[in-house]
Amino acid sequence: MAVQSKTLVNDLGSAVVDELASQLNRAVVVTPPKVLEMPADSAGSASVNPGDTVIANGQEGSGFLFYAAEDCMVTDIKLMSIGAALNAGVPATSSLIVMRVPATWTTATGGGSGTAGNNQLIGAGVVHGDGGGTALGAYPSSCELLFCTDGTALSPANECDEGQWFSLSSVTGAGSAAANEYTGTLIAVAHAETSAKNFSSSGVALNAGDTLVWGLSNTTGASIALCASISYRPVKDQLSLSPSFTPKGFHSKGR
Repeated sequence: MAVQSKTLVNDLGSAVVDELASQLNRAVVVTPPKVLEMPADSAGSASVNPGDTVIANGQEGSGFLFYAAEDCMVTDIKLMSIGAALNAGVPATSSLIVMRVPATWTTATGGGSGTAGNNQLIGAGVVHGDGGGTALGAYPSSCELLFCTDGTALSPANECDEGQWFSLSSVTGAGSAAANEYTGTLIAVAHAETSAKNFSSSGVALNAGDTLVWGLSNTTGASIALCASISYRPVKDQLSLSPSFTPKGFHSKGR
């Protein structure tokens, strides 16, 4: 069952029930910060070994951000670059993308599950396939582009400096990912130019079995690694009480 918004009859009229629902709606689980790895030699355009974390200048890398063991709502993705700010280089032509890949998916060439590795995430270009005339995440692909920007948006002025945590939801995407920029990674054999896209400020609903995949094209002039931490709600549904009861006079103090 997908993530839903549910309205429940507040037949108790209880301030405690109302407060519990409010806290459940605001609860967040955060994954430990981790340096992102490339899981196979097919994950990077340079020769890489499984577990490599560094993307050389002029190369691309890809890997996995998050796996949804059950339906959940991802509220934010925090990233940090190591080696250089992602707007370095003149012009700032690096790019960063995040895609949602279902447990089984259709590529941009229309291949279904069981063909061309569409239920296996390790392989050359398996996410988008060989869809040279199709932008990442565009029909007929069943994968979804969640975020795309060139390096200009990932500047220190936008709180995206080297060694500084930034939220994808606070970055306004700019420019595009050039055609075939992610050839040589897990993401694509070939793809069309892909326009900028913002990460939803209200979060992203994932179904059980979905995987978030990242891609980075590095033209900063330095070798780059990325750190990531994912925030998601442990209670998948948004709960609303009707009628809503506004608690009054709670006694509270610091823990």
